Amino acid sequence: GLLEEHKFTAVLTITAQIFLFFIIQGAAYYTFAVFSCRDLDYGAGVTRSFLAVDLSVDCESGYYGAMKSLATVLAFGYAVVVPAAILGGVMYSKYQFSDGYHRLYTSFLTLGLRQERWYWMGVVIVRKVLLVMPLSFITEPVDMYLYAWISTIFVWVIHMLQPYAKSQHMRLELV
Repeated sequence: GLLEEHKFTAVLTITAQIFLFFIIQGAAYYTFAVFSCRDLDYGAGVTRSFLAVDLSVDCESGYYGAMKSLATVLAFGYAVVVPAAILGGVMYSKYQFSDGYHRLYTSFLTLGLRQERWYWMGVVIVRKVLLVMPLSFITEPVDMYLYAWISTIFVWVIHMLQPYAKSQHMRLELV
């Protein structure tokens, strides 16, 4: 049947979706953390800047410059390219394949969603990236306030758009 015909493609796409869903938040956090340096005072007016998550990295070294360049590319990828690729992939699948194949290939991203909210997982990925940004860049307690505000805005968006077909799924999203 349907699964036997396209078993490899379906397993591969679903595995990639699950991997991406679970790995993006941690990867984005550590990528954004590269932009956060901490000044250490050595006394007598001498200060040096070190990477906040790894104090062995001098923020004025060439190594840090190369790391920051790579982190800039990765941050753009996590914040823009990955959500756009998810939306593009789901949209391509939606219009290229029959509903059965579309649901098979994008089941992790679209299962339980209303048909008109096919894009919702892209929104979830953007939310995950936005939630780690304040934790990476901003010091306490402001980071927690921003985290709370971003969470609140997305709860309001979920309430307004009602992306899931069943209320149980909605509650799961809000937990």
